[in-house]
Amino acid sequence: MNSGLIHKLYLAGYIPRSKYWSALQLVRDGGRWRLWGELALLIVSIGHILAGIIFFFAYNWADLTAEVKLITIQASIAITLATAYWASWDSQLGQVLVVVSSVLVGVLLAVFGQVYQTGADSWELFFTWSVLLLPWLIAGRNKVLWIVWLLVTNLAWVLYTKEILLPQGKISESFLMLGHISLMGVALSFREYFLSIGWRWLAGNWVRLILLFSFLGVLLIPAFHGLFDTGYIGGNGFILLFLATCIATFYIYWLILPDFKALTLIAFFAGLFTFLSLARITTKFASSNELFLFGLEAIFVTWLLSFLLKKISGVIQTRDRANE
Repeated sequence: MNSGLIHKLYLAGYIPRSKYWSALQLVRDGGRWRLWGELALLIVSIGHILAGIIFFFAYNWADLTAEVKLITIQASIAITLATAYWASWDSQLGQVLVVVSSVLVGVLLAVFGQVYQTGADSWELFFTWSVLLLPWLIAGRNKVLWIVWLLVTNLAWVLYTKEILLPQGKISESFLMLGHISLMGVALSFREYFLSIGWRWLAGNWVRLILLFSFLGVLLIPAFHGLFDTGYIGGNGFILLFLATCIATFYIYWLILPDFKALTLIAFFAGLFTFLSLARITTKFASSNELFLFGLEAIFVTWLLSFLLKKISGVIQTRDRANE
């Protein structure tokens, strides 16, 4: 018996509300919580060490020679990688140290550029960082590192377009957003597909939620511009793409890969878009009392989301009981 079964019994009415927490305590897995605590402390301690290294350079920057700066960072990378290899790449300590070493690579590139005044643009730093992270990504099989790589790659794309392509008029702001959307959509699809064929290192519901949140969040930005800026290039197309994406992802996480948390996230973005659409109509046609109408619209959308999510939760619970 585990906490999941206790929760199902509670939802089915077999365990009264007053006894719910007591029942959970009876099946609490002490070893699992101890493992969670050890991992949390490990992450916090490694984070403090990494912050200490960065602040050491920030505080003593003027007093350090170029050789000391570069040697210290390179030695830190070597030590973290060697320790990760000694502890095993797949161990918790090894996974955390691989992420630390990947962050230090970015620090090394930044210091190298400042010491030798290479004159490189910001996008080149992040692009080089992204490329250098690929061996870490392949060898480490680390989902946190994968998220870091996606962040660095996104930043490289943003800086390249803003520093090179946009000033030269080669692309529009819409194309910049389309690049973001494509990258996050491919990343989410990559995760779901390769997890389904056995890449267990991509497991963890939080990975799905982060990627889904990033995907829908990036897609909502141009859809928002399409609602409020009639001159925004491709605005109507982004609105249709956002709506189609919400429908497609809802279908996937409702029937193909059932996940109530993912459905809640999709419903949140759909509700936010609904509120923005109502607000757009209000600003266009209402001549007064706009704030009052915005409040009514927010209350209506919140109630609608709560109602729908409650219905969805009930259907999922009924379906789970039928499958048992």
